[in-house]
Amino acid sequence: MQKNTYRFLSCNVGRMVRNAALAGAVCIAAGGVVSAQTDYNKRPEFLNANNNWVFGQGAGLSFSSGTAQPIQTSVTGNEGYAAVSDPATGALLFYTNGGSVWNASNQVMPNGTGLLGNSRRDVIYSSMQGACIVPVVGTSDKYYLFSLTHEGDIYPAPTKGCLFYSVVDMSLDNGNGDVETVRKNIILDTNRLSEAMIAIPGCNNDVWLVVHTYDQSATAHYYKAYHITEAGINPEPVVSQGKIKAFNSYMSVSPDRRSIVLSLAFSQTPRMKEFVKFDPATGIISDPVQIPSSGWGSWGGCFSPDNRKVYFLHSDGFAGPFALLQYDISSWDSSAIEQSVRPITLTSGGLGMMRLYNDTIYAVEWTNTNKIHRINQPNKSGDSCDFEPSAITLIGTNTGASLGTEVVLPIRPDTVVSVWDTVFCGAMPASFTLQAGIDSSGFTYEWSTGETTSSIDVSQPGTYSVYYTDGCLARFTDSFEISVSDPVVSIGVSGDTLYAVGGSFTAYQWYRNDTLLSGETKDTIIVTLNGRHVLEVVDEFGCSATAEYGVNNLNISTLTGNAIRIYPNPAGDVLYIQSAELVSGSLKDVTGRTLRSLNGSGSLNMSGLASGIYLLELKDRNGKMIGTERIVKQ
Repeated sequence: MQKNTYRFLSCNVGRMVRNAALAGAVCIAAGGVVSAQTDYNKRPEFLNANNNWVFGQGAGLSFSSGTAQPIQTSVTGNEGYAAVSDPATGALLFYTNGGSVWNASNQVMPNGTGLLGNSRRDVIYSSMQGACIVPVVGTSDKYYLFSLTHEGDIYPAPTKGCLFYSVVDMSLDNGNGDVETVRKNIILDTNRLSEAMIAIPGCNNDVWLVVHTYDQSATAHYYKAYHITEAGINPEPVVSQGKIKAFNSYMSVSPDRRSIVLSLAFSQTPRMKEFVKFDPATGIISDPVQIPSSGWGSWGGCFSPDNRKVYFLHSDGFAGPFALLQYDISSWDSSAIEQSVRPITLTSGGLGMMRLYNDTIYAVEWTNTNKIHRINQPNKSGDSCDFEPSAITLIGTNTGASLGTEVVLPIRPDTVVSVWDTVFCGAMPASFTLQAGIDSSGFTYEWSTGETTSSIDVSQPGTYSVYYTDGCLARFTDSFEISVSDPVVSIGVSGDTLYAVGGSFTAYQWYRNDTLLSGETKDTIIVTLNGRHVLEVVDEFGCSATAEYGVNNLNISTLTGNAIRIYPNPAGDVLYIQSAELVSGSLKDVTGRTLRSLNGSGSLNMSGLASGIYLLELKDRNGKMIGTERIVKQ
């Protein structure tokens, strides 16, 4: 379980330390926001697993350097690719066109041919999303390879649009990976599917494989979500009804996994785009909204990183004309979505299938060039999205018609625990607001007080907590420790020394007559001048307290004609003698007996002497008598 701890300490303004340097960074305002990452495609393991793409004729992209760079591959085909890289390192593991499987060395695996599905050698058709790779849940080296036949194919006769899967074991062939013999070309669905297939992370270490039905004669059309868990693939899918008929179709899911778009191309009427809600906890699809598409249709729907916008290529045929369209779907109303359309200026060719990666959308052309286009700021509206044509030149012959499907990973839901400590100095305000780290209409909240809002007002010190979740992977617990610190300090006296009384503090500063005494930052001070002495202390929470002590009976002597200072008088255990020139002297009792000797300026140890009156005789460096000072020992 990940644990992030935040300590926020607040100070009552009326009790702030007079010297801000005393508190340093301790005394700051309470508050802050916990950053939550609920978008599956921002996770490091997702970025690594999708670090390498393959497509077209020997083409590909690698993101190992941090930016998309062209690479050479051995893939062939027009569409329906998939590639997977190591979720920990980003190193390429294998890739497929749905009919064959290549290892990281661009060699076909020993048992990697003859897959039934996309790009079969005995047919001329392919599927837009004809291949998809999903990890076998609970393992680190096995992957499901799903392959989807084109609706026009016949296998086995007379079925069309079949879904198969095989298992790739990376421990085989000396660690290069191979297709398992016993789990190859397993039929999962023979009920006439369209060309759309995507995988979506679930809410509890699981994955949903979503496909869509197609039947010319059917009046109802359905989404099917196959549940993939540690127990394997559930052959009975979760079935949800949609509203449009899909053949040449393409699906995309939003980064928050809450929305799916199904876009349709040519050969189908009516030509529509359909937006549906997706529940990653149950696999249920609901609330379909349709937007009409004129001409041949719209291709390659792709969500923006903020989940609010969707991009399509509008086409009136293979040769165009073409238009890149941007829709705002935040209203989830067909009329409002249709009216929100913003055409994006195209300066090159017929933009086709698109794919989002690390906040950038990449796109290919139907004309099968060797160029990749980019939308650099897809969250922005209209031409502000910064469409960059021909941003990348490939090594392979051409792009083909697709950039391949994402590899998604099962995600274990963890609860992020944050501790927020707030300390008030002196007294707590009448009302203080506690705010959960995330304030979102998509979350539910449960406070230890029973309240269900994102924030509550409290008036008493104590411990408060709130649990909140988006109903799936985002789970948080914030704990608030509210307390009051009211430090108290006084000043004690021992001879010429003043000292702090009242406990342990983290900082001290002495003042005399409101003037800061530089360097006097300990819990004691030796008094050298009369005046009002102030001690300011700061405790561990940044709260301050002060105390005063007036010194007015300190006898500071300057012997006549000489710059000599003798203090304090009355004296404690130490008597100080300061002189510009070296002096010598002796301390005598009233009978004239020498008790202490002085050689040079400095101090005399008075400890052990009885309280009473003594005489200090001082001589210059030549032994000449300077004078005598009467000293009182306390």
